[in-house]
Amino acid sequence: MKRSPFARRRLLAAGLAASGLLGAGLLWARQRSPAAAAALLVDDFCVLAPPLAYEPSSGLGLLQARPIPGDARCPVCGMFPARAPEWAAQLIFSDGATQFFDSPVSMLIYLQDVGRYARGRSVTEVAARYVRDAGGNRAQPGAWLDAGQAVFVSGSDALGPMRAGNLPAFADRAAALAFAQRRGGQAMRLAEVPRSLLKQLDPRAHLGH
Repeated sequence: MKRSPFARRRLLAAGLAASGLLGAGLLWARQRSPAAAAALLVDDFCVLAPPLAYEPSSGLGLLQARPIPGDARCPVCGMFPARAPEWAAQLIFSDGATQFFDSPVSMLIYLQDVGRYARGRSVTEVAARYVRDAGGNRAQPGAWLDAGQAVFVSGSDALGPMRAGNLPAFADRAAALAFAQRRGGQAMRLAEVPRSLLKQLDPRAHLGH
């Protein structure tokens, strides 16, 4: 339905007003306490970043890791994963649709409540999960690793794309332990990552970004 210029102006004004209210709420909450501001942002802010459909013409297998599109956004924190490819993660649904993330932490938070970020989807549809080998860098990112086989390091001094703690991933325990010896932290498998740690590392809590 085509709207009149007057109707469009009213909708735009309403949208700006809503944005202003959210901004004011965050400012008020931040002045009271950082925790209150983080809670408001987590509860009220949602990024529109639906999974990207599988393209058979890409030449990639249905569940094969994909290159990160420059305009892809993380549905959890809103960042652009392609800007820090050495930290990126991705998961692929059984139909080949792919969701990209700025970091392993964001992917694990997403997996706790898939339907919240991708309407109509469920965790049972997730067929593949990939993280980057932390041995790479922005110029030459590490290989994609099966997240279920990777070994993560928690509590190191490695800062993720939001300049906060994260979970760098490695292809095997020896590499993870060597990293932890240099930079601190402890090695753990995916199934060993506790919910309490994900809550602590939740990127939406770092409002200074």
